[in-house]
Amino acid sequence: MRKVYGKIIILIIILTLQFIKTYSQKAIVIHPKVGVLIDSLENSNYLLFRNYTLDEFYGAQIFKYEDDTYNLIIYLENNKTIQKEITKYDLKKLKDRISNFKNDYEKENTSQVYAVNLNEGSIVLGRITFFKLQEIILKSEIFGEISIDTKDIVQIKKIDSKHEEISFLGQNPHYSRYFYAPSAIPLDKGEGYFQNIYLIFLSGNYAVSNHSTIGAGFSIMPGVAITEQIFFVNAKVAYPVSDKFYLGAGGLYFGMGAVGGSIGIAYGVGTYGGYNHNLTLGVGYGYTDDKLMETPVFTLCGMTRISKRISLMTENWFITVSYQEEIPPNYTDTRTVRNFECLISYGLRFFGDKLSVDLAFMNVPTTGELFFPGIPYIDFVVRF
Repeated sequence: MRKVYGKIIILIIILTLQFIKTYSQKAIVIHPKVGVLIDSLENSNYLLFRNYTLDEFYGAQIFKYEDDTYNLIIYLENNKTIQKEITKYDLKKLKDRISNFKNDYEKENTSQVYAVNLNEGSIVLGRITFFKLQEIILKSEIFGEISIDTKDIVQIKKIDSKHEEISFLGQNPHYSRYFYAPSAIPLDKGEGYFQNIYLIFLSGNYAVSNHSTIGAGFSIMPGVAITEQIFFVNAKVAYPVSDKFYLGAGGLYFGMGAVGGSIGIAYGVGTYGGYNHNLTLGVGYGYTDDKLMETPVFTLCGMTRISKRISLMTENWFITVSYQEEIPPNYTDTRTVRNFECLISYGLRFFGDKLSVDLAFMNVPTTGELFFPGIPYIDFVVRF
């Protein structure tokens, strides 16, 4: 009998404690930016409860009990509710999200440009074509539509002008050239830069006007006399056709020094994009000494800025090389042989306000000796 009474007393105690806990709860405001009820608009603004769609989520409340524990109640469509206990750590994450998250997204405004900051420090610019609690679809100028998980997003900020885009990311100090090939984006008058490739090839370029640039350079190969070093001069004119399209043309001359002879090329380039994200197609005709090339040279280059201090880069050259080959077995006659050759390169550009460093790899896949990652390439550029 005593055992029965004991079980009844224990049951009464448990029910009493549960009753006290249930009716001693207090709905709390976890941050001044939201109310006691976190409604669907606030949930959308801060991307808080990602397990539910924007349509089914009505609101959420957090209750605190006298024993310093917390309970989350989520209200969904069709009068459905979900309850679960949350920890102080979970509560802190919600508070930090509301404190630090900025969301300028305007519903159904697909013409607005946004800067989306990601957790690892990357910044992606583009137009938002799809917005849900779980993901957004961002349409960038270069890569088209990109899916981004909202848990990786720190901020979504409006970019209302080109000036604001530059202010937000910082100026790209070396937008007029890839590893070596030029883009059609001109330097402003009075701007210029020094470039050092492999610590051997030094060059400088200076904008004499808003549309024209001149430059020159030389090699400093160890153990080679000054008179036998390579030297080169170049010039470029470029004009903006629209906000996102540029056309340019120029020439490049190499004196080969110890090798002897000279090489030159005249080229035209077209660039689509802006200072931070662009693609460039180039075509040129070259000569060696007094002989004009039979086929043109093509270049395809691009850059995209993936964070405030880093850009992805690629520079690729395509050419058909012609030469005379003796015909066996007598080797008295010759025939013209044409081989297609290409140089593929890819890498990263790291930059500050005035300095940039390119780290890349090059391959010539048409030789049949393709290897990964490729021949290392490095250069330094200082802007003035």
